[in-house]
Amino acid sequence: MMRRVSCLLSLLAMAACGTGGTQGPARAEHHEEEPPGARELKVPAETQKKWGVVTGPVTRETLTGGVTLPGVMALNGQRSAQISTLLEGKVTSIGADLGDEVHGGQVLVVLHAPAFAQAQTALLQAHARRNLARREFDRARELMKDEAIQQREYQRRESELEAATTEYGLAESQLHSCGWGHPEIDALVARAGRGIGDLSDLVEPTLRVTSPIGGRVITRDVVIGEHVHPDKLLFTVSDLGTLWATLDAREKDLPSLA
Repeated sequence: MMRRVSCLLSLLAMAACGTGGTQGPARAEHHEEEPPGARELKVPAETQKKWGVVTGPVTRETLTGGVTLPGVMALNGQRSAQISTLLEGKVTSIGADLGDEVHGGQVLVVLHAPAFAQAQTALLQAHARRNLARREFDRARELMKDEAIQQREYQRRESELEAATTEYGLAESQLHSCGWGHPEIDALVARAGRGIGDLSDLVEPTLRVTSPIGGRVITRDVVIGEHVHPDKLLFTVSDLGTLWATLDAREKDLPSLA
């Protein structure tokens, strides 16, 4: 009798826990279908602009990491000028100071340079010799047409004209190096042609040193009354609109810089 009661209790317990051999009725799972667009988030254009949301087409890009390198900033060598004088002389005035902004052609320093007056004198003398040689050659050419002059004499006068022309070109180049252009040289020759005063009255020892570029005065090493020579650096002018960066990179960093 006790054995039957124990079996009955075991069957009842198994039925209550659902672990028996006979399963209870299965519960049907119910999934509600979501309406289209239920998982979409729509943000008005004004709100996107307020939040700073930017949209665009999907693209494939390669992302690279940055690298930090030590370096120094330097002046742009193509927009910098070290200014000195080709002739020695005494400084009489200075036209710019350290940190000043200057333009191309601006006078930076004025010198009393006797050698500059000598260069002008050499030009006038070379100009006179060239004119004389040209007249002699033109006369020889006319005589050569009438066979009134020997070929050797004609060639001699032609050679003298070439030598005088070369001499004048060298004298002209010397004045160009000192900052004179063709207008100043032509004006000097014109004054000499009009016979205004003596040769010493036509030339002047005042040499003006100008800046070849526009920029800012980076260095100035000259004072009034100083006697300067061609090997002395007077000014450094540089355009600071662009600078050069010199970086020290290791070999392993080169792929990141390519």
